[in-house]
Amino acid sequence: MDDELQEIQDNFHVGNFQKVMNLCESASNLSDLSQNECDATFARACLGLQLIDKLKAMTNSECPGQKASALTAIISKTRNETQRGQAKERLATLAKETQD
Repeated sequence: MDDELQEIQDNFHVGNFQKVMNLCESASNLSDLSQNECDATFARACLGLQLIDKLKAMTNSECPGQKASALTAIISKTRNETQRGQAKERLATLAKETQD
């Protein structure tokens, strides 16, 4: 997995989020585990770039990393305390139920 995603991870760690998104979108023939990590990294890049519309679409994603990023965006951006509380609860549940 490390070799498959090395360039993506390197760009993420230096904050080159647009490049990360491009690399993730063009990645192919990844193992299931690598694809899941790539999807999660894509979501984290969206979070870094504050692409809220893209993150909203990930709220119900099958990928826990995408869902966590979407919930984090809700927690950090919404002014509605009810929504923030619900997002925190869903994020806590997600953390308990997944290995991510």
